[in-house]
Amino acid sequence: MPYPCFHCDVELVPGAKFCHSCGAPTFAGGTPRTPGEATVGEQERVRIKKDVKEAVRVPHSTRMMQTVAVRTPARKVPLEPPVWQRVARARIWRKPYVWIGVTFLVAVVGGKMLIEDIQDKARQQTEVYQIVTRLTATCYKDSRSQTLARITKVQSASGGQMTLLDSATLFELIARGASVPSGDCSRIAEALTRPDRFEVLLR
Repeated sequence: MPYPCFHCDVELVPGAKFCHSCGAPTFAGGTPRTPGEATVGEQERVRIKKDVKEAVRVPHSTRMMQTVAVRTPARKVPLEPPVWQRVARARIWRKPYVWIGVTFLVAVVGGKMLIEDIQDKARQQTEVYQIVTRLTATCYKDSRSQTLARITKVQSASGGQMTLLDSATLFELIARGASVPSGDCSRIAEALTRPDRFEVLLR
């Protein structure tokens, strides 16, 4: 019985090395066999042909990925640190001249603020003494030290809400508007130390 072609299943010519239909090699010249009995070569041929047909259904690249590629765990991308951490970890802070410059800058700024504060206090003190000098004309029975003590008492009664200059300015304003025939401003000082000071002064 003729041996079929491995590729197209056409019965081959006995002893042919190639299929006369598709041209595929026969790998054997065809061997006779008993009807109904399959040779070992034919069983192997059927199995190989079945495997080939199943393999054709799956793309070659997919088979390679399934057999060769190994699934690797996804790499965790580290979170980018915040800006302040990147600035704090910068290499520039390891340079000594940077710290020298920062210290010098802090000293300059701090010194400037201290000088401005001293100048502001001196200016306020000068203005307070000028107000006390003007008040001596109205409160002529009070000495400069008494007038300054009364202004300080008014400033203390405010609970820190007014500075000494604010208290002196308020004292002078009330003394100008109020009548002080006796030249004694103790009544004004006592009224300004009370919570209802304006009600008392307007009586």
